[in-house]
Amino acid sequence: MAESNGVLTQKIKDTNLFFALIIGLCVAVSIVFHLRISVPVLFSVLISVAILVRLSWCVQQDGSAIVVTILSLVYALPFIHIIPYIWFDYSDSPAFFWGLQSNPYMFDKLIIELTALIGAAGLIGIYVGREMYIRKKLLTTTASYEPSSKVKRTLSMGVWLMWMVPSVLLSWATAPRETMFTTVYTGSESVLSSANFSSSWMVSYVLLTFGIVDAHRERSKVLRFQKGIISVGVLLYVVVWLQLFRGDRESLPWVIGLLFYALVVRREHGPKPAGVNIRVILGATIGLAAVGAVAYVVGVVRSLFAGLTVDEAYEVWLALGESDVFRLTNFISGTWSAVLLTPLSVAGDYIREPFTFKYGNDYVNLLFSLPPGFVADWFGYVRPLSGSSGPAFDMRFGIGGTHATVVPFRNFGILGVISVQALWSYLITGTQVRSHGNRSVISATLIISLIMAGPHWLWYGEKSLINVFVIWFISSYLYSFAGRINPTRPRDS
Repeated sequence: MAESNGVLTQKIKDTNLFFALIIGLCVAVSIVFHLRISVPVLFSVLISVAILVRLSWCVQQDGSAIVVTILSLVYALPFIHIIPYIWFDYSDSPAFFWGLQSNPYMFDKLIIELTALIGAAGLIGIYVGREMYIRKKLLTTTASYEPSSKVKRTLSMGVWLMWMVPSVLLSWATAPRETMFTTVYTGSESVLSSANFSSSWMVSYVLLTFGIVDAHRERSKVLRFQKGIISVGVLLYVVVWLQLFRGDRESLPWVIGLLFYALVVRREHGPKPAGVNIRVILGATIGLAAVGAVAYVVGVVRSLFAGLTVDEAYEVWLALGESDVFRLTNFISGTWSAVLLTPLSVAGDYIREPFTFKYGNDYVNLLFSLPPGFVADWFGYVRPLSGSSGPAFDMRFGIGGTHATVVPFRNFGILGVISVQALWSYLITGTQVRSHGNRSVISATLIISLIMAGPHWLWYGEKSLINVFVIWFISSYLYSFAGRINPTRPRDS
């Protein structure tokens, strides 16, 4: 243990210079924001790229930053549209920009510079939070790195099926009723659409994740094979038939979480986190690119195939292939493009309009909005944040949702952006480190669930993050109870 602590101490000493530089950037960014000093876009972009590269280096070294790095990429994706502003001529005002209809804020140099700075500030906070956890915890104990000696039990086949069947039924109930070949995507509702339970899809995926990871952790070769075959069938049914064929893409972050598990989590072993090798990183990159391509294609065709025969749909597909719709440059635009409108909105309002900070009021409203919609309806309670109210409806430009920087900025300015991102980075790094070496189904499911909720949380609001924690917490107790139903089952170590 002393030797391990010595290695960790040396690693931290080796990063002191970079960490000191980041802390200096925190102070500098706060000062220039307070003094309203303009910061060139190039400077903010270079900071963002440096931090993402540094996090990637940390992943390769010890693996402890991999979840934070994945979420950082999701966080940073909308800001990909900031890069061209390095050489942009602000006198040019095209009708469409970022793949969207343009607005005046897109061509205001001061607004763009502040938007870029906000994005960089959040990444600074993410790195600071990760480093703070590593420095505080890992120098004092190696317990977080030690594999759990607690013996685990997987579910018996009968109990496992009883777990999976209602989970699949819930996925069916939350999916659009019609496929994109029979009706336009936006014209199809789910069975539960009137139940006011917007996070029901998340419940189904968390429950299914417990079942899929349980199948992988099964010790009996016969049962592992049987559970594995059923799990693959369930995965294809939910992702392909209930989601993609209906023009829905809610399941794709879940697929990314499962991909992460397949490539990284199941490989973890030993007294401390192993670094992630280049082959794993390459495999993850290819997988992410494939998922991104599928998401883009589904987004393009889901409103074009309604009412068409197979032959007609094929003709439309050929026509799309001959057009410039599938050009590589088009793949940089997507849902994230609209998400960037929200930090652009608060940055523009801060510069152009009278701007009053809310000093935590949004977080108070978040606290009072935690009860699920159907529970609030039972008691006649109107939540401050719902499908028809909240920060997203205050945005000057936007198409729903808010980027993770928006609420912190609205409440506490640039320092709030740094602090809030540092807090969640600290907590998530701790979650991964504590889960490392603990080969339980419950532990692995939490990591997958966090990745699954990433885009919804980072692009639509913090409530998704809280929801996934609550859902996982309740599901973990249900899973533990289910594991005790058949005490004669062999234990999974």
